[in-house]
Amino acid sequence: MISVPRQSKVTNRAGFTLIEMAIVLVIVGIIVSIVASVLPSLVQSGKIKKSQATLEDVDRALRGYSMANHRLPYADSGTDGTEDTGVYVGSLPYRTLGLSSSNDAWGNAIKYGVYEDLTITNSSTFCTTLNGITSYSDSSKVHTTDENTSQITNQAFIVVSGGAKDLDGDSADGFFDGLNEGSDVQFDDTIKIAFHGDPASSRYDDLMRAFSINQLIDKNCTSTSNSITTSETCDNGTDDDGDGYVDCDDQDCYGVDPCGAGGENVVITTSSLSSGVVNSSYSATIQATGGITPYEWTLDDDGGFTDLFLHTYTGQLSGTLSQCPDTYTIDVSVEDSTLAADGGPKTDTASFSLQVTTDLVVSRTSGSGTNINWSSPTQQETFQTTGRHLGDIDWSLSTGGATGFTVSSSGSDTCTIKKNGSSTIGTYTFTLIGTDSSCPSNTDQIILSVTVEGSGGNAPYSVEMEAEWRFDECTTWDGTSYDVVDSLGDANHYGKAINGVTGTHSGKVCRAASFDGSNDMIVSDILTGSNIMVFGDEVTLSCWFKSSGGGKGAPRLIEFSNDTGSYSYSTALCYDTDGDLRAWVTAESTTTRGGEIDYAGKYTDNKWHHVVYTYSSTNGGRLYVDNELKQTATDNPTSNIWDAETFSIGGLYENTGHVYEGLIDDVMVYSRELTADDVTDLYELTRSCSDTCYSNPVAEYRMENYPWAGADDEVVDSGSGGSHGKAASRGSGSLPTQTSTSGGKVDRAGVFVRVDGSNGGYLDLSDRADGDLDAGSDSWT
Repeated sequence: MISVPRQSKVTNRAGFTLIEMAIVLVIVGIIVSIVASVLPSLVQSGKIKKSQATLEDVDRALRGYSMANHRLPYADSGTDGTEDTGVYVGSLPYRTLGLSSSNDAWGNAIKYGVYEDLTITNSSTFCTTLNGITSYSDSSKVHTTDENTSQITNQAFIVVSGGAKDLDGDSADGFFDGLNEGSDVQFDDTIKIAFHGDPASSRYDDLMRAFSINQLIDKNCTSTSNSITTSETCDNGTDDDGDGYVDCDDQDCYGVDPCGAGGENVVITTSSLSSGVVNSSYSATIQATGGITPYEWTLDDDGGFTDLFLHTYTGQLSGTLSQCPDTYTIDVSVEDSTLAADGGPKTDTASFSLQVTTDLVVSRTSGSGTNINWSSPTQQETFQTTGRHLGDIDWSLSTGGATGFTVSSSGSDTCTIKKNGSSTIGTYTFTLIGTDSSCPSNTDQIILSVTVEGSGGNAPYSVEMEAEWRFDECTTWDGTSYDVVDSLGDANHYGKAINGVTGTHSGKVCRAASFDGSNDMIVSDILTGSNIMVFGDEVTLSCWFKSSGGGKGAPRLIEFSNDTGSYSYSTALCYDTDGDLRAWVTAESTTTRGGEIDYAGKYTDNKWHHVVYTYSSTNGGRLYVDNELKQTATDNPTSNIWDAETFSIGGLYENTGHVYEGLIDDVMVYSRELTADDVTDLYELTRSCSDTCYSNPVAEYRMENYPWAGADDEVVDSGSGGSHGKAASRGSGSLPTQTSTSGGKVDRAGVFVRVDGSNGGYLDLSDRADGDLDAGSDSWT
């Protein structure tokens, strides 16, 4: 690919000077650099804070569980979220705790360790067991360890998030670092905080919380243990426990001085729930007063939501609003900790309306505004929805009376409006509607003013196109799967590149398929049912090809046949090794060929040529080469052509006796006879190349160094590839003296002249075995 800057005359008009533009570009570059360097750290910091908050919620849930059940739960040995008897280190038993998830902000499971003696206690033995644990350095029970002093400290329970990465490189235990790895009872010291001064921070980013034996005694076994069950302080004006309520508005402060008694009976005080957007995360805390804390909450009716949980000990309602926009009824109940001997527990119930709303918006992505001038039959306009939805977006289009337009989905929430026929010149009002396939009420629309003008009224080249192989995909075909893409998106018409067919950047338009003339070709799977290409009494085959001859037999450019791939039942476009172009169709249920052409024009000049073969029972066969009608054939017309159950490109499906050598690009197949104007459209068709492998030129030869003497690497590649070449002569003559001239489009240009019938100049890269221009080739001339 040649890539050079253009020069233009300097005109006397107002605008930015080069210096001003340079200053602007420098400022923009600085801003982009700052954003690129700061944004990842901000995102990471946000996830750290979210995971720390999650660990705090887990900590509160475990303490609440211990107060309500007078024991701590076992760990979860798997991923179902329920405790497993006898397991002391494992995943967090989040369902046992009434939580909706056990994952941290990075989507990884939180690890949980518990002091084993505290999993088998009850109301009469819990405090006795706690107070009887006199050894705080028992290495056989869950504990933390100071790496520097090896000091062992037993903990009631420990919860750990593995952080963003496996910094210590031991992937055997996920993202956990240091002593937090493995399934043993040893954990890192809680003062080891990643990225904050710890000398091992480069190999440790875990987040953890530990609750000590003494803390659990204080919360469960003292005279004030039932007065406050969380870290909320009731008179400091701060939401200490992060539940959204401050001081006396927090249910944890009812009955606590200075908030006063909450009443003899427990009463749910929350009057309503906030609304939320469909398929979004939801969180709200339901409050109660009175009785004795801690409270135990139950979700009696989830309103039909499949992912909505009510935290047992905090009253936090959380999950995903997985239903369509509407209003749903949620029923909850609460009971306090009043003992049965004292007439308890005290209970209350409440019903809430939870409204699910929509924020779906349809917008144009191929340009700004809603006024569109449609000036080309190949023009396309793209749209997307923003906002939440449960299913993929279904699209419908009202064209206000305009014909020749269609809309098709291009992703879960994107679509394309394009032509599929001819249109009358004029202005029309289009209405494009996007609807959630799982929720008809979740919908939005955009109104467009579309003016069809000029050639925009013509039908596009894709009308009645059955398949199109552009060979533009940047991936390497593996030769075992059907990964040669049909650009129309029909996976049934994908091909398999057998025996080494490769893609190359040297295409007529973007990339092309390269065939070695030995035994390689592109073939289909056996097509059946609706996968068959049905041609009736019309068909068109089209492609670009470039060859110096070679191959075997009558190499196929394109061929379609029955389920055995036999040429006796085929429609084909061939390129003979002698340079002739041949084409034919075969009548259905026979081996009789119709519209057969054998054109003796020679196209073995290693240049790109465009060939189109059309057939109809009315006009017979027609062969166009480089946009000129070269030959017709009206013999043996047939009203029915064999349907395509197999296809091949570059060879004959049933054997390797007719394989092509050279490049083939932009293969197109139609179930209609293209007109001469249609052929012109195909000949002039182009497009931009936008995949990852087109981001930079393979090589850039500016031809500006002078003179050339025929030495290696003196014709400089100005790009990053380093594929330098040398000026060389072809034939018996000497290298032309004038090899570079100042008359180039930009500065100098290369001069390649033919001195006599056997001598010409060329750019020789055959010595570039270490830096070829295209994958699979170490030589290009």
